[in-house]
Amino acid sequence: MLMADPEDPVFRDLDQFVKTLGLSLVECGVRTKNGTANVHVVLHSSTGLGIDDCAKAHRLLIPRLEKLLGTEDLSVEVGSPGLERNLKFLRELGFYQGKKAKLYLVGGTDWEPGTIEEVLDDSIVFVTSVGLKTVPKAQIYKAKLNDIS
Repeated sequence: MLMADPEDPVFRDLDQFVKTLGLSLVECGVRTKNGTANVHVVLHSSTGLGIDDCAKAHRLLIPRLEKLLGTEDLSVEVGSPGLERNLKFLRELGFYQGKKAKLYLVGGTDWEPGTIEEVLDDSIVFVTSVGLKTVPKAQIYKAKLNDIS
């Protein structure tokens, strides 16, 4: 099942911070190994996210992460979601409105391809080969971007 927003305070802080940059925080993972905090950040922009955008975000995130994590010993990786991302959080559905996706519904037997037309509070409008379909978010077991055809 797709998960609700992470409760992690680092995620929440970075989510608000990247919004000021005109970006959306898709995912943030922090792991510590041998005293080094390894941070993986996935960002989204409705206008597209290129290497220069990721580099700019990287430069701006480092001081923020040093403060949040209380260390200067960081390894930070910033990237975009990719064309065939497996969605992890319900919040991501809103980022990909108008994009091709595949849904695997609770009780389903196969992926259903289509386009995320609209994201509502408790459901999404999904355009399939047979027309519009309103899908309750609670019925979405898995979701995946499907921009490569």
